[in-house]
Amino acid sequence: MEWMIGDPRFTTLDARLKNRAEFDRLVQEKLMEAPAADWLELMHEEDIAAAPVNTIDKAIEDPQIQYRKMVVELEHSLGGKVKMVGNPVKMPDCIDDNEYLPPPTLGQHNYEILGNVLGYSPNKIERILEEGRQHCKELGDHLHKRI
Repeated sequence: MEWMIGDPRFTTLDARLKNRAEFDRLVQEKLMEAPAADWLELMHEEDIAAAPVNTIDKAIEDPQIQYRKMVVELEHSLGGKVKMVGNPVKMPDCIDDNEYLPPPTLGQHNYEILGNVLGYSPNKIERILEEGRQHCKELGDHLHKRI
């Protein structure tokens, strides 16, 4: 692509912006001449930071992703084994990758949060949960009438 260096359409930022569509077309055309792996190798040899834009299935197979435990597999009470994103911050005495919990089920932590965090009494918690059940029933009845 050395020929582009002297092309007046691309010598300055303003010129490149003015001719962006043509610039993009030419670059894309050139990149289509070889597989992405070849371009990545060339860029790494030239000390140019580059990485592929992967699909999810390719990304989770990446050795660095696996080494850093960026995908963890957990047992969920409703869904069996589930895969989740691991913690991207890896520091000593931080979150242990073995301490992950699966996503909670609906209402799983109601009593813990309402009682221990908000300090509600068991009677108040029951009233709140009963009101929620009643509202859900009313909403369900209303939706079924409309359908």
